[in-house]
Amino acid sequence: MAPKSTRLLFSLLSLAAPSMQVTHYETGSCQIIGDPDLYGIGVRVSYYLAFASGVIALLFGNARAVEDVKKGNAIVGFSLFIILVRNARQGSLAVLEWELVFTMVFLLMSAAYGPLCVFGDRATRAVLSIVYGLYSVLQPWVFFSLADQGRKEGCELRMFLFAYFDFYNTHWVGFLKFQSILITIVGVFFLGFGVLNTVRAVKDIYYGRNSGNSGNRDDGEDSDSDSDEDGQRDIFRGFAVISVASGSIAIAFTEKLVSGNNIDLSEASFTSTSQLIPFLVGVASFFSTVWTCVGDIMKERARGTRDVEEVREVMNDGKSEGQANA
Repeated sequence: MAPKSTRLLFSLLSLAAPSMQVTHYETGSCQIIGDPDLYGIGVRVSYYLAFASGVIALLFGNARAVEDVKKGNAIVGFSLFIILVRNARQGSLAVLEWELVFTMVFLLMSAAYGPLCVFGDRATRAVLSIVYGLYSVLQPWVFFSLADQGRKEGCELRMFLFAYFDFYNTHWVGFLKFQSILITIVGVFFLGFGVLNTVRAVKDIYYGRNSGNSGNRDDGEDSDSDSDEDGQRDIFRGFAVISVASGSIAIAFTEKLVSGNNIDLSEASFTSTSQLIPFLVGVASFFSTVWTCVGDIMKERARGTRDVEEVREVMNDGKSEGQANA
């Protein structure tokens, strides 16, 4: 996908009308009313398509192919972060919202990108790292201060981890608090990495340097790097197996958490702009990844054909010179 088309598509996100709704229990019942802006069907499918894009790029060993996806996720992820914080301050069922969104934005995308994160545009890496860091460092605030916010006496909140159990189980709550501390430490590193890449990206712009490493060889690059490139692709493909397994678990976890708590997302149909636009971003980014992977393969084959023809020409020239000398 061309950069201009990508920017145009991402700008469409501004057309999505926010629901201004927080996750909460319906008055007089235990029915949970969800926030479609955070985990509606369009938002969820968009992240699932982003995950599929990452797996395809890993299988093709093409880090450049997911650049559009990473940029889209950086924008959407930061938007969801703002909504999460807003909802938490307005009395939402915070622990449920954060579990769902953190799984999609952080765990699923970590499974999708894996080693691809070290390649690509430095500014994109910076924004993604800062977004991940923000999600991480606020975990203690959620699970220590807001653990009981939005809770309704007599209503069960179910957690899914290969089986359903009470979300407010003492052992599980204790684990979430302990986990939040560990994730905060990781988040500090993400923030530091993001700031470092931001500074370097600004320097690249100032000095007019190319910001980042595509992870793929350009047409004019010497063929001596073929073995290194093949080794890199083998690593990517090996990680794809891990990615599929861990990502599938994250997707199942998300869907089971939504369905197991019978969350009402009736306002989150594909006909609403808040769901349709993220979905279209996911679809466009997915096809951008496929297009880039296929296009790069065709370029490599064309380059290989050209190299063979050049060798034949050299051999023919040598044969002609030999005959002339004879």
